[in-house]
Amino acid sequence: MGNITTIKNMNRTDNLNGIKILLTRSAEQSQDALNQLREAGAEVYSFPVIDILPPESWAEFDAIVLEKRFDIIIFASVNAVGMFAERVIKLNIELNYSDYLIVTSGSKTADECKKHNIPVNIIPEKFSGAGIIEALARRGVKDKTIFIPRSALAKNDLPEGLKKEGAFIKTAEVYNVGIPPAETITKNLAIIKDIRPDLIIFTSPSTFNNFLRIKNVNNPVEYFANFTVAVIGSTTKAAVKGKGVSVQIIPKEQNMNGLIQAIKDYYSGTNRI
Repeated sequence: MGNITTIKNMNRTDNLNGIKILLTRSAEQSQDALNQLREAGAEVYSFPVIDILPPESWAEFDAIVLEKRFDIIIFASVNAVGMFAERVIKLNIELNYSDYLIVTSGSKTADECKKHNIPVNIIPEKFSGAGIIEALARRGVKDKTIFIPRSALAKNDLPEGLKKEGAFIKTAEVYNVGIPPAETITKNLAIIKDIRPDLIIFTSPSTFNNFLRIKNVNNPVEYFANFTVAVIGSTTKAAVKGKGVSVQIIPKEQNMNGLIQAIKDYYSGTNRI
């Protein structure tokens, strides 16, 4: 897991031609983004700084799923869908998804649901926790029980927002985010040792914080002064700015496709912030 990948396509005339990009998300989620950036002419280096791990305990999740007492399931990430589906299979239980309202945080998460034969009922206009709250508030969730399988690092904004709408909330950890194995880190650091990217992409607070640890960055402001920084959304932006680092690129549509478009716009001079 997590091996580095270099993709060069210097014969393109698109607006990313010659731009060196470092992508820090997990290797499993990087391929589509790598392909799109390559097609735009960029020289891309995949430098995974996170590993997706099982939760410390499945006890809470197992109890909720085996009981089946919920009306709505919210998937706020692709990883949540995959780990949820794998655990349901391991438990050897059948969930009739037509009995539940299935909500995802965006189109990529919905696509992952389809891979696991989970029908999606709602994809909010805004691909964020706030967007989910708005979409469900319009529908009405008073006295509904909502199950949110999520990351061990997830914030409570989503469940707390839904509680204010009168819903009952059940949450359970289905994955954790860790640092890649030491041998993988050593190998990848050696490969990018002499590479100076123009742009570094962060797709979650974990990718940013793990990058600082792996690269042993003691002064983030000084370190990032000569790089352009792109983030996938407001939560990641807050984590980066919390260290005093400036963010130059953030998409209006907070997903990877939106971020790639924002990067293209930035380098064409149409979306500088």
